[in-house]
Amino acid sequence: MKWGAGGALTAVMGAWAGQPTQAQAQTPDAAAVQRSFSGRAVHAKTGQWLYTEQHQQTLRAGRWVAGTIRYVAPQGQLLGEKKLEFGKDRFVPVMRTVYPTLQEEEAITQVADGTVTMETVKAGQRKTREVARTAGLAVDSGFHVFVQDRLEDLAAGRTVQMQLGVISQFDHFRFRIRRAEATAGPVIRLLVEADSMLRLLVPTVKLAYDLRSRDMLEYEGLSNLVDPQTRKAPVVRITYDYSV
Repeated sequence: MKWGAGGALTAVMGAWAGQPTQAQAQTPDAAAVQRSFSGRAVHAKTGQWLYTEQHQQTLRAGRWVAGTIRYVAPQGQLLGEKKLEFGKDRFVPVMRTVYPTLQEEEAITQVADGTVTMETVKAGQRKTREVARTAGLAVDSGFHVFVQDRLEDLAAGRTVQMQLGVISQFDHFRFRIRRAEATAGPVIRLLVEADSMLRLLVPTVKLAYDLRSRDMLEYEGLSNLVDPQTRKAPVVRITYDYSV
């Protein structure tokens, strides 16, 4: 099965990363620390194993600064590979995802003072657009960092507003994040919803975070890989394993 780039909002929602524990963050002179972990993605309804996310991060002073995410089919085929670097904006990385089986790409090539340059390659055509770098903007894996920064507010029951950038659409959309239920232990469960009529088209994303380590534990929502047979992104459930 050959999977390719996702649709309007899926390129943001399927590639996450963890947060170093306190012990990992205490690195003298901000030396680089490497961290690896994985996420197993299954179809939310059938439970079929669809792919594995293989994360490799570079951390500096406890902050995620660069990394690679590989999407690998159960048979071992590489479905996609993302390389990213957080420089000018903690929530908007310079990045490129390549889907080798379909020869498609999505990228953020530049983060300027007032704009973010997005790029897609599809059917041999390369398109580039500048998108306004608005307040509260997060794009791609920067969304995860955005959520991590606001876990305390979310745990207290506050709703967080944001602008979610979508490379495939060369645009950004209003979203809101809220606690799904009262938090009684170390795990907080969150709901991510479009804050507009778009919510009628995009299903709610369900997340689970560990408040101590700030790691994402679970993700349920649209995949960032489309099924080549239906040309639609399935709803997946991803469970992350940090013992790798």
